[in-house]
Amino acid sequence: DAAVNEELAKLRAQTVRDVLIGLGVPADRVDLQKPAVSTGSGNDAQARRVEVKLVD
Repeated sequence: DAAVNEELAKLRAQTVRDVLIGLGVPADRVDLQKPAVSTGSGNDAQARRVEVKLVD
C-alpha cells in the first residue's frame, strides 16, 4: 500500500536524522526532504534507502 510505504520511508529518514544528530551533526544542519521523483529498478531492497547529501 502506497500510504504505508510512504510512512515507512518517513520513519526511515527520521531514524537516519536522529543517528546523525546523535553522532554530533548539528540539528540545524540536517534537513529531511521528500524526493522529487521516486527512482528504482523495481527492486524493493534498493527502494528502501535514504539518500544523504553533505554540503559545505
